[in-house]
Amino acid sequence: MNFRQLLRHYYDRNDGFSLIELLTTLVIFAILCGYSLSFLSSLQKKDQLQVMANEIKQAIHFAKMEALAHAHTVTLTPLSGQKDWSAGMMLFVDKPRHRNVEKSSLIREWHWQHPGLIITWHGFESTDYIRFSPDLITRAANGYFLVEDKANQRIKLMLNRLARVRGG
Repeated sequence: MNFRQLLRHYYDRNDGFSLIELLTTLVIFAILCGYSLSFLSSLQKKDQLQVMANEIKQAIHFAKMEALAHAHTVTLTPLSGQKDWSAGMMLFVDKPRHRNVEKSSLIREWHWQHPGLIITWHGFESTDYIRFSPDLITRAANGYFLVEDKANQRIKLMLNRLARVRGG
């Protein structure tokens, strides 16, 4: 049998997949797709937590550098003025009550668009502000940020007196 006859014999056969084989393949494929979608959803939530933790780390680093570069005490507070840091935070030159009263003292604002994340600061000095000082005696407030989602996945960012961040 030459090559041409072999090809003709191959294409003339009426062998194919049965309906049961096709349905079984489709069911296995659907199950694998379902598992992969739940896995991707879980990865997306973890990634969202990590992105938020990185944004907080950058804000803390910026605040520390601002205090050192301009030799004045600066304060981070939540945008809402309450203890909820989920919407963002603002950095300003420190005032006696650690509240931003004038817009002239505002240095920077961070607005976060991460719905479903709950961000809280648990500081030893306060839960509604963090101070960064240029001197070594009162450098920064100790404490930690807790970034959580509704599924109780969380990242803890610990801040020491020198404003070094661990975790995340």
